[in-house]
Amino acid sequence: MADPKYSLKDVLKADAEKYMHVPNPSIIKAYWKRDMYKYIFWLRCVHFLKLKSWTKYLLAPIPVLILKHLSYKYGVFVDSNIEIGPGLKIIHGGCLYINAERIGRNFTVYQGVTLGATPGKGVPTVGDSVSVYAGAKVIGEIRVGNGCQIAATAVVTIDAPDNSIMMGIPAK
Repeated sequence: MADPKYSLKDVLKADAEKYMHVPNPSIIKAYWKRDMYKYIFWLRCVHFLKLKSWTKYLLAPIPVLILKHLSYKYGVFVDSNIEIGPGLKIIHGGCLYINAERIGRNFTVYQGVTLGATPGKGVPTVGDSVSVYAGAKVIGEIRVGNGCQIAATAVVTIDAPDNSIMMGIPAK
């Protein structure tokens, strides 16, 4: 599920760095100053607690409840089973749904985005340093390459090569 080379602290530090725009930021300061970082903090905690069966049943239930509360409060749903690299940044909450096979490092996402499956098919795989802008949809078992930019309101249903900009309906 998760890459063993990353610890929970390393991932939370990288996420806080994206939010606070300073090197070596305080996780606690990011938690209290940035609402979407609170959601990411609990998402990461739930993900790491689910990795081992004994923590999954003994320790995870309370963080799962907190994550569900924040999910409803901010209008954000990110599947806690997804392997997401360090540096996740959600710019705005609201109508955000993310269900992917894997998401790489330094993923930035704006409001109104959907990453998900088409009926009967798989979910997308997202590379490193990808940005998905407001209202974009990435649908189906496709690969979004490293360094891609998905433009606002784009509907991506085909593979996106590395370092490309996908825009339009359907995106090209």
